Amino acid sequence: MQALIGGDVERSRSHNRNLRKDGEVLWCAWYNSVLRDADGALISVLSLAMDVTDRRQLEADLRLQVERLAEADRRKDEFLSMLGHELRNPLAPIRNALSVMRLADDDKARIDWAHQLIDRQTGHLERIVDDLLDTARITNGTIELRTETVDLRSIVREAVDATQGIIAARGHLLEVDLSARPVIVEGDVTRLVQVMANLINNAAKYTDDGGRIQVALDGDAGTARLTVTDNGRGIEPENLVSIFEIFRQGRQALDRADGGLGLGLPLVKKLVEMHGGTVEAESGGVGQGSRFSVQLPRGASQARETVAPAESAAGMTAKRVVLADDNPDVAKSLELFLGALGHEVWSLSTGESVADVVAKVHPDVVILDIGLPDVDGIEVARRLAELPDRRAMTVIALSGYTEQAIHSALFDAYLLKGTNTKELVRLLK
Repeated sequence: MQALIGGDVERSRSHNRNLRKDGEVLWCAWYNSVLRDADGALISVLSLAMDVTDRRQLEADLRLQVERLAEADRRKDEFLSMLGHELRNPLAPIRNALSVMRLADDDKARIDWAHQLIDRQTGHLERIVDDLLDTARITNGTIELRTETVDLRSIVREAVDATQGIIAARGHLLEVDLSARPVIVEGDVTRLVQVMANLINNAAKYTDDGGRIQVALDGDAGTARLTVTDNGRGIEPENLVSIFEIFRQGRQALDRADGGLGLGLPLVKKLVEMHGGTVEAESGGVGQGSRFSVQLPRGASQARETVAPAESAAGMTAKRVVLADDNPDVAKSLELFLGALGHEVWSLSTGESVADVVAKVHPDVVILDIGLPDVDGIEVARRLAELPDRRAMTVIALSGYTEQAIHSALFDAYLLKGTNTKELVRLLK
């Protein structure tokens, strides 16, 4: 204002934080100018104040959004780097095991060792892909729960069985304390086992060899409580608030061989919340161990014990199977596997040929790759639906796409590429 009156400037503009008479604080853009007479003497100063509070808030929100996007982009880049690292970890020993098998001749011990290694590492690859797909399903809101009444004690037992490999490999002491009475909830058995297995795996991974892991299950009339406690590396206080966020492990994981993808705990949180529950993490800090607590609402009074399906051909009736897949490695490996189980297989690489072969051999099962080169598997399934004996066949979709991308009404079952073979065995029984 002094510069205006003194003639140093003719006009000025500023943004100021202002207080109104009613006590409300707002931001104003002030536009000031001077009016002078013919001799240049000051007549008046004109000030125009415009309320720009909303605009200023919008600008602040946009700046915050830009910062968040930049942070998300950085975390995405770190995650992709870690994904490449995690995928190469199992691929390298698989490649080495195949080289050993080529040189082993008739050395059964070496061949058995290579088989076991490949089985372990492909299982690891399968878990990585499953976590990625589950993350995509949750993010897109397409994951569905198949709920039933279940005793959480059976969930814990199955999760403990599923994690015995890493527990034994790391030499951990695992203590399991289950309620003497059934702890009943309404939930998806597969997803609840996934929650518990992820928490136990997480504890095993971040606890030095020979550590102690405690799993406990109890509850009252309204709430079931599951806890996994370890005496491992602990969690930094600043990371406790973000440990359940997707891709949060990026920078730390790049420095650790066992860093993981940072997907397990976010999946746990989302799946628990979908069951109407909560999950919390506690730790005294680095080197003080950690404790994860899951609380779920109690359900009805009756439940079944879950039993993992066995991968066995025992009691299986030989089937006539038409298989269509343009990937020769996938097709040949499935053909050999199904043949070893006693099934008769017709293997095709195109979609156009499926209907003709089906009409000739009258198969019990048709397995269709969705991404066939000429006619996709969905169109082939539409053509099969018009056949008079369609109901006599089981048509299975085989794809790398998520199940929600498939026209499920055309198929009797869905099989994700890379799925453990016990699922295929179950569908053929």
